[in-house]
Amino acid sequence: MLLTIDVGNTNTTFAFFKKKHILKVDHFPSTKKDFKKFSQKLLREKQARPLAGIVVASVVPELNQNIRLLGQQLKIKPLFLNHKNTPLRIRIKNPQKIGADRLANAVGASYFYGKKDKHGDSPLLVIDIGTATTLDIVTAQGKFLGGLILPGPQTMLSALFEKCAQLPKVPFKKPKRIVGRNTQEAIQSGIFYSYVSLIEGLIQKIQKQFKTRLKTILTGGFSTPLSPSMTTPHTVDPYLTLKGLNELNSSF
Repeated sequence: MLLTIDVGNTNTTFAFFKKKHILKVDHFPSTKKDFKKFSQKLLREKQARPLAGIVVASVVPELNQNIRLLGQQLKIKPLFLNHKNTPLRIRIKNPQKIGADRLANAVGASYFYGKKDKHGDSPLLVIDIGTATTLDIVTAQGKFLGGLILPGPQTMLSALFEKCAQLPKVPFKKPKRIVGRNTQEAIQSGIFYSYVSLIEGLIQKIQKQFKTRLKTILTGGFSTPLSPSMTTPHTVDPYLTLKGLNELNSSF
């Protein structure tokens, strides 16, 4: 089995794969304390769940040493995804600065959703909506063409609470009505529906640049609640990052 670990700014998500099949998915906060708990649990289970490898996409460098330590205890050297060991052909400046999560998403999208047609190497649009939101273009043959980065929905909510003294901290959720009848509803509606409009507006502008409709794949923690309110055709794949990591070592 293969263990894939996606270390995000807020949460770390992991999955066990047996070839192409996901056996288990779970997550915990991206802190050293929580990663230690995960490591201890995994070490206790290692006889029942033997591992052949560990593949990692991390955007939190301070946790990388914890992952290496876990690998030493399991006698497995973790593979950290970066611009050098990805099968992608990267077509942007400073490829060493691309987040590993973006690379994993691009690998997963290219492998599972890329399809050559009569127009040639068709581009795909991958949108990962999390603490930060990324929109990336990758082609069916694995050319990474670049993308956009912006704050995620919860990050916007947090900024509103931190910068506006009289506004309360509210959870991100779809309100019952678009015009709020109290301050909480007004904030939730403003963030939720502006984010739907933001994402769909960006999709339109990107498709205009490429002069074609792009197959769009949504992933990330906020993709599921936002998806039903979107009218632009798209696919939701909550495990795209993990599936991309698995494809890097699909022989395990």
